[in-house]
Amino acid sequence: MSEFLELVNRHTDPHHTDLHHTGNTAEETATHSAAIVARLADMLRQAQLECMCETQLQETLTHFAALEQRRATDTHFLNARDRREQIETMLYFLNDLDELGPAEQDRSVYADIALLFEDIARAAHEGAYSMWQLAQRTTRETA
Repeated sequence: MSEFLELVNRHTDPHHTDLHHTGNTAEETATHSAAIVARLADMLRQAQLECMCETQLQETLTHFAALEQRRATDTHFLNARDRREQIETMLYFLNDLDELGPAEQDRSVYADIALLFEDIARAAHEGAYSMWQLAQRTTRETA
């Protein structure tokens, strides 16, 4: 069992880059979770446990992986909803464009509107990514 703990310590080194989750997008969260599950499975294989608990550990890991898949699915769905809400809010502020003309004295309003368009594009891209992930996941799960 000490060999297993040694493997765990080696794979959970805080300097190991996969453990540093710096972002907060749905993509990064799902990738991070998948990496953790893969490393745990790898550690269990390397530990070459010779006890009756090996089967139970494998079953637990399989169950954990399924829970993580479900969590990633939920994260993608909620991310898409959040992006839609962001877009709705930005569209509200974009209505100011109707009150502007091409000869505004304060030219910075055009830059503000441009930033809104860019933010809408970014939010739309993130929402689309999450929906594509759900579409692919549903296809893989039903195949």
